[in-house]
Amino acid sequence: MIAVEGEIGWGEASFNDLNGQVIVALRILADAIQGSSIDNARNYLVDLPAWKYGRAYQIALSALEQAMADIQSQRLDLPFGALFGSPQRTRIPCYANINRGTTDRSPEGWAKRAQKAILKGFPAIKIAPFDGVVGGAECLKSASFKEGVDIIAAVRGSVNSKIDLMLDCHWKFDLNSAISLLDEVAEYKLAWLEAPIYEDYLAIGDLCKIRRKANESGMKLAGGEYLDGVRATSPFIQS
Repeated sequence: MIAVEGEIGWGEASFNDLNGQVIVALRILADAIQGSSIDNARNYLVDLPAWKYGRAYQIALSALEQAMADIQSQRLDLPFGALFGSPQRTRIPCYANINRGTTDRSPEGWAKRAQKAILKGFPAIKIAPFDGVVGGAECLKSASFKEGVDIIAAVRGSVNSKIDLMLDCHWKFDLNSAISLLDEVAEYKLAWLEAPIYEDYLAIGDLCKIRRKANESGMKLAGGEYLDGVRATSPFIQS
């Protein structure tokens, strides 16, 4: 929450283990824009090199930007989303990310957790079953990789075939092992494969190869959650 010129706006600034650092960054930035108009505060924040100070600083900047946009939308008496253009759809699909909520990490435990999410009305499920996998080609021979595939099979077998199933890999693989993974899971008809390899501009060529392989199975490639700003995202957009 931020108060500017007597008005209050809200932004989301949580990030697991970095929350302490984010709070420090928010205090520093809030002190810097204290007493400024909303326009001057936004201009000040836009010019800061967020990449220079690390992820916690980026999260704090993002939260303050959201909060000031919230104030702007209140001033215009518009829904927050209207600042970004006219509505493009009347419904937005939603999925249940059951990774952190699954305490029993066995295939059976994952399957039961997925069923609970479906009973709550979610039309799609996302899982991250490769806890113990360490990157590289050798990971395909590990027990952790085999168990991850068993979990995918168990979850897919426990839910209706119309339920979308997404797989988050948390950057555990390299190009060749990601391609092999796609062959391994093709039968489970996944909706998308997320973050198989580390994502920066040097990885774009490999990501394109993984995407082509995924698309052959009717699967999308998702990722990029740590990319921040035009400098980081423009190479991907151009490619």
